[in-house]
Amino acid sequence: MTCVYGSTEAEPIAHLQGDEIGAEDMAEMAAGAGLLVGHPVPEVRLRIRAGEIEVTGDHVNKSYLDPAQTRDNKVIKGGDVWHRTGDAGRLDDQGRLWLWGRVGDEVLGTQGPIHPFAVEVAAQGWPGISRCALMEKSGEPILAIEGTAAHLPTWKAHAEAFGVDRIEVISALPMDARHGSKIDRVKLAEMLKG
Repeated sequence: MTCVYGSTEAEPIAHLQGDEIGAEDMAEMAAGAGLLVGHPVPEVRLRIRAGEIEVTGDHVNKSYLDPAQTRDNKVIKGGDVWHRTGDAGRLDDQGRLWLWGRVGDEVLGTQGPIHPFAVEVAAQGWPGISRCALMEKSGEPILAIEGTAAHLPTWKAHAEAFGVDRIEVISALPMDARHGSKIDRVKLAEMLKG
């Protein structure tokens, strides 16, 4: 199994072979470190600015047809055009990239901001969970879960360790129309208002 991280404008950005993920990495993901996606590919230069992943390289898209999108998503410095991925993350001391979720999707918990992947990646290892999303409801973090509700007491105990006191079980989390593999956070936010 190979994990490839990238975007339409820059594919690939990083990759990781499944057998490179060690027990320590799995423990870190279960403890809230986010999603490990591996070393940046040699063809890109990658940096983290204000928590956001930015990349430049020969295969990275330099502009859009709409100049406003170019202004919003590109940083031009010297001769380099850096693509703002919109993803939050960090590089570890081995130079590997960890994803935290989309910039702006973090929610404020009692101990400060909580990035979605910190909880969501960990929760995928909890019993009975099919899908989940860390959201905000009434100014508090909430974990929306699609799964077997019989595990609710276990989920609550795990979620509290991340500073999330509220769980809402939803029969089917909405998926985005474009990918069909990502939670549609806009639709989910609307569902949680009700």
